Amino acid sequence: GIARCTAGRNGGGICNLTGEIALFQAGVNDCSAVSNGGALYSVDGLLSIYGDTYNTGGDFQTNGAQKGGCFYLDDTDLTVDHLQFFGNHSSFGGSVLYCEFGVVSIRNCWIRRSSTNGYGAVVYQESGTTALRNNVFIESTATIDGSVAYVQGGEIQVVNFTIDGNCSPIGTGAITRAGGDVTLV
Repeated sequence: GIARCTAGRNGGGICNLTGEIALFQAGVNDCSAVSNGGALYSVDGLLSIYGDTYNTGGDFQTNGAQKGGCFYLDDTDLTVDHLQFFGNHSSFGGSVLYCEFGVVSIRNCWIRRSSTNGYGAVVYQESGTTALRNNVFIESTATIDGSVAYVQGGEIQVVNFTIDGNCSPIGTGAITRAGGDVTLV
């Protein structure tokens, strides 16, 4: 995996300015970016990140950035399956995912103790389409709104989920819709 990397701008662990990247049972830990994408920053890309069915490979822990503590996506499609996210943070929003535009699928993941001083402790959805399936969201905190997700635009679908112990101390609940479409199944 990739660990303890820092970027003065974007993509503390990985910066993808175009093209495809696939990670299999590899994680990015303790990486940071001053601006966007502590673990991974991508523009005009196609990303696939897979752990294993026991969630023992492919952790993303303690990454941070202003936007997108783990992933910052602009015109990028992302598929994530069987990963663990722990202790990621952002100052503005989206400690795991900040989606400016793209098609995203995050499934079969454990997401714990994500935090932001702003909006969307786990996901900040600016536009695009995000599907969250079969995930567990535990003890994440957004100081303002959306301890799990903040949806400004686009659409987000949350299917077969567990949300437990998340909080937004001065704002609104686990999933906050400020625009766009939200579907909970």
